[in-house]
Amino acid sequence: MRAIAWLIVKLSGLFVKLYHLILNAIRRFDRAMRKRYRPKHLALMVVLVIAATASITLFVPPYLGLSNDGSFDAVLADTGLSRLDPSDTSAFFNYYERVYNVGSPALPTGTTPLIQRMLVRTAVVIDELVTHDGLFDMRFLAAIYLVIYILLLIPMLSSCWDASKSTPRGCLSRFLLC
Repeated sequence: MRAIAWLIVKLSGLFVKLYHLILNAIRRFDRAMRKRYRPKHLALMVVLVIAATASITLFVPPYLGLSNDGSFDAVLADTGLSRLDPSDTSAFFNYYERVYNVGSPALPTGTTPLIQRMLVRTAVVIDELVTHDGLFDMRFLAAIYLVIYILLLIPMLSSCWDASKSTPRGCLSRFLLC
């Protein structure tokens, strides 16, 4: 019984020493990183990683597109887009549709918000300037959304990390909680 108690005391002492060793290593790391990185630099690195990940997901095959559950016809009609083959009933069972016909926008039915129509029409114009094929590729709209997302993400991350006034290690946890 005494041997077990002695072993428990020795092991607990070792765990306390290990804890303090790890804690001191983390503090040294934080002091070293505080001199090297600024919150804006960390925000820029995170934004670049997110932009690269999103770009690969959106623009490298296999492509992702608009999931078609059958409710998009009204939105597409408001923005002047239509499915390539409207009589194709199997389109509702496809994983996605990426390319659409471009027509003239119909009179707004009120189902699509103005900002959405503006973004889609901007993407259609950019697509037409680049491809000249009369078809709309959803990746142009995805690119516009990605740019908007990144432009909003940079100030949010910078302010979040500036507000934390913490170590680089604390910035990540602060970002996750912002």
